[in-house]
Amino acid sequence: MVTSPLTHISIETLAQVLNEAFSNYEVPIHMNEAQLKAHLHALGYSPEDSIGLFDGSTLVGFILVAIRGTYAYDAGTGIIPSYQGNGYAHQLIDATLAHIKQRGFTSFFLEVIDTNERAKKLYLSHGFTITRSLLCYQIKKEMLEGTSSVQLQKQERINIPSGDCIPSWQNSDACISRGGFTAYDIVHDSVKRGVICFNHTKGSIAQIYIEPQYRRQGFAKQAIIAAKNCTETPTLGILNISEDCVEINGLLTHMGFSLLLTQSEMVYTL
Repeated sequence: MVTSPLTHISIETLAQVLNEAFSNYEVPIHMNEAQLKAHLHALGYSPEDSIGLFDGSTLVGFILVAIRGTYAYDAGTGIIPSYQGNGYAHQLIDATLAHIKQRGFTSFFLEVIDTNERAKKLYLSHGFTITRSLLCYQIKKEMLEGTSSVQLQKQERINIPSGDCIPSWQNSDACISRGGFTAYDIVHDSVKRGVICFNHTKGSIAQIYIEPQYRRQGFAKQAIIAAKNCTETPTLGILNISEDCVEINGLLTHMGFSLLLTQSEMVYTL
């Protein structure tokens, strides 16, 4: 068993191995080639910084690495079921950390579903530390009650002010600008009150920001209700909201969003 970068691995091969590797995952994942290509593009996937596990010339596992500046991000770690339980995850992690350190990156981020205790222990044993807890929500649109008096005005370019709630990697401006998301100014009585950013086809909200002087006046709730009418899915979701963002978590709970799962964001300093 050897490890090497995924520079010459096609999306077709990667999709086949990824779907097999995640077939028995906590949350089963299946993506076709087009979906995987778009997903990895949005995250900032770098084949030359990603590491594959090979049995001879056959790819049987991987750590997919996305990059931004001097930061690296685990966009997916998987080993096909017939090779699991043999210690190869340790080999993959060690090889990836050595590789990205040699490439000059300073930090390596990832997220682990909290019920996946085995994976959390694995990363902790390799020196990762938990930085925060991330919460993932969803609601059936038919359950969203109330009306909205705000207008959503499309931004030409995504421009979301920095607030107290730091977005996760996949909700960052860089990722959502490549991932089919659109940002809208939240306008009421001809005055901009904030910004909401969501994906029309996925029904996924990435960020909500309300100007400090307009908070606690219902504009975030009204923006979410307005987004409901602009999306094509039967549900609305919002992933990876930091647990310490008390106001938005409280609002989503009050509006009837269900907590799907929680994740631990972890980092390794290189």
